[in-house]
Amino acid sequence: MSERMTGRNLWARIFEELAIDPARPVSYVTADEVKRISAREARNMAYMDNTAKLPEVFRSNSLFLLPVSNGRYAIVRGRGYHELETSRLVTEEFQPTFPPDTTLLEPTKSEGSAIAYALNTGLISHITDVSPVFLGAPGRFYLDEFMFDVDGTAHLSQKGAQAEVDGFFYGRTAAMLMEFKAHVCSDFLVRQLYYPYRHWTGRAGMYGWQTVRPFFVDFDSSAVTYRFFEYEFTEPGDYESISLRSARAVHVVPRHKPLRGLLDVAPDSRVAELTPQADKIERALRVPFAISQGRSNAYLLAEQEGFTTRQSSYYRRAAEALGLVQRAGSDYKLTDVGVRFVHLPDPERNDLTVIQMAKIPAFNEIFREIGAPEGRQVTPAGIGTVLQRHDPRIHGSTVPRRVLTVLAWLRWVQSATGILTVDATGTVRARPRLELV
Repeated sequence: MSERMTGRNLWARIFEELAIDPARPVSYVTADEVKRISAREARNMAYMDNTAKLPEVFRSNSLFLLPVSNGRYAIVRGRGYHELETSRLVTEEFQPTFPPDTTLLEPTKSEGSAIAYALNTGLISHITDVSPVFLGAPGRFYLDEFMFDVDGTAHLSQKGAQAEVDGFFYGRTAAMLMEFKAHVCSDFLVRQLYYPYRHWTGRAGMYGWQTVRPFFVDFDSSAVTYRFFEYEFTEPGDYESISLRSARAVHVVPRHKPLRGLLDVAPDSRVAELTPQADKIERALRVPFAISQGRSNAYLLAEQEGFTTRQSSYYRRAAEALGLVQRAGSDYKLTDVGVRFVHLPDPERNDLTVIQMAKIPAFNEIFREIGAPEGRQVTPAGIGTVLQRHDPRIHGSTVPRRVLTVLAWLRWVQSATGILTVDATGTVRARPRLELV
């Protein structure tokens, strides 16, 4: 018997031991009860993100599972899943300036790589008609409390359950929440959109968003095609009120366009030094946008990003190193480059970031090395040597930490522009046939 089928049959045992009546509109079970009876982690037993994964006791009784607090689940009768409206898809071509080749998408075929490629090519802006678009902090979070109904009979209260957003994007007046799948799907669990939608709709006023737009997105790597299904909830308090707004299939047909001017950039020894703590460049690139919205000090930046004021200073310094922000007393303000940065469309903004990165002496040397006509490469040890050459104060255990920061930034360059590659060993090369000019 397969592992999946064993897990499905265990749910029948849970129903039996807890005397759960499948005819009731809603019943409850705790994570401890699930683990005690099944001898498995509750989060694994609860993973049913499409109807193909439903245990028979759920399928035959029109039931689905919802977390309603940390460690407590509701077993609910109703329409928990939504079938994708594939007959309503409008197909189009999209022509980004770098290809989704094996380095970008194929090794893992993960949601993360598909999301990064869609954002950095400008596809998210194209689909949402929002520009500029910034990537919010993804990952798991605890939901604010809200009430809702299912099937008109089940009245539920959600208090602090966990949720996750694969793709969280925002512009000046809108937030876009996207559930991504790196494979073609036929249906999905509505909760994956509904819970984040309710949470962020409740917080929209804090960020100046007029709308919160939920999307389900799947990606066919063999056909290099994204399918975007945008939904709305016509009655926010009704889980089943999901309604399609638009359905678009986008076939990616890349065209070559090198990043011009990179090797003409002169290093600037006055730029701020990088710190090993600023290894997530996406956070540094959100700093200028946050400042443009009035979050101009360490406390306000930390509040937006959900980290400490000390962490906010790391990423503010990284944004300073990129020439995007500068000190203004106890606050921060945008530089002229930063003002231009926050208004650019996504691909142009990424190109500007790399140009600014090339002003940092260590990055300038790395770009020139891999951009040499003979196509040289730079290893992690070579990066360490470059860093020490430009800052002799770096030594000992600090060197590998700084190398990891540089590699994290270069991996972002790989996913954002496609002009270089960073392999599993950390060796950096210019992408074949894509010149650094």
